[in-house]
Amino acid sequence: MTTRRSRILTIGAAALIVLGAAGCTTETHPDPASSIGPEPLVPPVASPAPAPSATPAPLAVPEAVDRELARAVFRAEGPDGGPASEIVILDPPVAGVEYTTEVRCTAVDATTRIAFEVATTADESEFVFGGDVLCDGEPWLMSGPLEEPVYVSFILLEDAHEAFARIVPTEDHLSAR
Repeated sequence: MTTRRSRILTIGAAALIVLGAAGCTTETHPDPASSIGPEPLVPPVASPAPAPSATPAPLAVPEAVDRELARAVFRAEGPDGGPASEIVILDPPVAGVEYTTEVRCTAVDATTRIAFEVATTADESEFVFGGDVLCDGEPWLMSGPLEEPVYVSFILLEDAHEAFARIVPTEDHLSAR
C-alpha cells in the first residue's frame, strides 16, 4: 500500500510540474506603456451630471390678506437652525363667503408628500377636512364655505423642506394670481 500511495503522489506531482511548465511560456507580451506608435483613441469621458441640490428652491410664503382665516408655516431650518412651525388663527369666517385653502410644500425629493388638516377652534376641536400634498411646489387648492372659526395644521412633514397652508377668501385668492 505504501508503494502504491507514493506512486500516486509521484505521478500527481509530476503531472502538476508538467502542467505548470506548459502554462509558463517564454513568449513575452509587449508592455503597453512602452509600446511605440500612436496613442490609441480613447473616447472622452463625460463629466458626471451634477448632483441634485440638497436644498430645494425657497418656497415663497404669501403675506396675510384681509379676512384670512388661518395659516400654518413650516421650515425644516428655522431661525435657530432646527425645524420651526407656526400656526396662526386670524379672523372668523363671514357667512356667505367662499374660502380657498391653499397648501404648498417643497422637498429635496419632489415625490415627498405631507399631510394637513383643518379643524374647528372650539374647545372640542372637530375635524373639517384634510389631505395630502405632493411637495413639488405646486398648490393644492380646495374652495368652499366655512361656518366656524378654524385652524390649519400639518400632521405629517417627514422629509419636507418648507410648507405653508392658508385659508383665504376665494375672491382674494383669485385676485392674487
